[in-house]
Amino acid sequence: MATNLEIVQSIYAAYGRRDFAAFFALLDADVEVRQTRRLPWGGEYRGHDQVRGMFKKVAELTETQPVPEEYFESGETVVAIGRLQGRARVTGNPIDLRIVHAWTLRDGKVVRYEPFMDAPAMLAALG
Repeated sequence: MATNLEIVQSIYAAYGRRDFAAFFALLDADVEVRQTRRLPWGGEYRGHDQVRGMFKKVAELTETQPVPEEYFESGETVVAIGRLQGRARVTGNPIDLRIVHAWTLRDGKVVRYEPFMDAPAMLAALG
């Protein structure tokens, strides 16, 4: 069985390939996502349908790729620290900001995902 760290690394690899079937296969059916409401896609989401809706909002506004630079495990949580790189679709502005993603896993599936980013920098890029 894969370790929690390997599962999280597989999630980033799937996202990078835009293989959302593989991405969602690693998320629990009742997964929770929480992100600051300061962002246009911010809020709390539960389950695959709501989380797909959140990622759809992100994709409508940005074309980005998270680039983890380091990981650490703390019990059932894996934290990835790195950068989010790409561009804002409406303005064309570049996006390159620091991110911290906390992934909580249980029985080989992500049950909670909490992404943190420099919200003021993202809002500036979005215009």
